[in-house]
Amino acid sequence: MRVGEIILNSLQYMKESLDAYIENPVCQSIYAKLEKATYQREEEFIEHLDAHEVSYLDSLLHKEMQYARSTNDAVKLSALTNLYEHLS
Repeated sequence: MRVGEIILNSLQYMKESLDAYIENPVCQSIYAKLEKATYQREEEFIEHLDAHEVSYLDSLLHKEMQYARSTNDAVKLSALTNLYEHLS
């Protein structure tokens, strides 16, 4: 898998996770940023987030990684972990 595909997968899995919480205004803001721009790197996306969005995403990704682990979804877990590591 190429680097571009990994980034696309990471952001796509995150978008899928955000969709489950879309009623939350912070989630809506993050989702809108994903919809409006094409990011070449996870860091580029994260640079466009404010502190509140980063905090929300940190919590959300932690929950979603636990879920992926519990369902043995190694691909999703890897993609979300990759993104989570860039938040720190």
